[in-house]
Amino acid sequence: MRIFLAFAVFVLGTSALTAAESVETFAEAMQRVTDALSVSDCDKALEGLRDALPLAETPEQRFGVCEVTGLMLSGKGRYAEAREAFRKALGIADLDLDSRLKAYSYLAETWEEEGKHAEARAIYSQALHESHPTWRCSLLSAIAFTWREEGEYEKAKEVYAELLKLAKTQHASRWVAITHRSIGHVLAEQEEFAAALEAYEQAARVDVTGEFRPSLCLAVGRALIGLKRYADAKLVLSAVIEDELVPIRNSAWMLIADALEGEGKVAEATRLRETTPQGKPPEFDPTAHFAYMEKCRAVLFLTIGNFYLDQGAKDKAYRALIETADRDSAPLGYRQKAYAYLDYLDAMD
Repeated sequence: MRIFLAFAVFVLGTSALTAAESVETFAEAMQRVTDALSVSDCDKALEGLRDALPLAETPEQRFGVCEVTGLMLSGKGRYAEAREAFRKALGIADLDLDSRLKAYSYLAETWEEEGKHAEARAIYSQALHESHPTWRCSLLSAIAFTWREEGEYEKAKEVYAELLKLAKTQHASRWVAITHRSIGHVLAEQEEFAAALEAYEQAARVDVTGEFRPSLCLAVGRALIGLKRYADAKLVLSAVIEDELVPIRNSAWMLIADALEGEGKVAEATRLRETTPQGKPPEFDPTAHFAYMEKCRAVLFLTIGNFYLDQGAKDKAYRALIETADRDSAPLGYRQKAYAYLDYLDAMD
């Protein structure tokens, strides 16, 4: 998909070409690429791109050819050749900074595809030295992920801490949410599930658009399973079993099966794994989507708050539970449960 998006944007840039002979020749070469892609003939498309590159007259045209070439080669698993294309892009004179940073990212991703995270990290770090604020969050996140993939969790957390500070300075709430979630993932991989829940709670608090709520439900479900809190895990996971994205739905069902197995219900877990429901999600409806996102938010704070409650962490429990109890748009059933937990909390004093 990324190849065709990049190509579509690039082709739009050729629409205003003049009638000069060399430009026409470049346009003709690109037409051959378009024709080849329309019939999924990658080899002919690559041939057309090779012919087009020396005919390109602007840095934008040269970059576009290198970008599409590299992405196509990456898609075919020809990573060494893809790197040659992306390095050519980096060698283009007068190339704008955003395009350079994009080429660096593409280049690093080819190393990641081969599992060579140190090589990828070196490229990301090189790009970071050239980057501007818009790119720094993305590059730091990528660097942290390479450490995480190598099992270097403390180094990953150091980079995430730097990223979190930067995101807060830039008032980039989306990156703040992403970073808290990523820190939670690292903690969960270290089997520090209680600390992971705190990170996921922070992510949920700053995720004002609700973009990450379904994935946070999965993450919280996994952490609760790690804590052997199977009932709460099933509760939070059940919120996303009808998500519009198949991977979210399937992951939720598989995790529910894990929770059932943890409860000793092995036969039930096995049946669920073998017959995972494949129901088609309903057509998008804004009202239903809003209600779904509110359900995800409510159950996140409810289950995390209940965990704090059982741990005797009263202040943390109150701050989490009140997010569900006092939110008018939260589902009534979850609000009632949250109020019940708050009543129990009051009785503890």
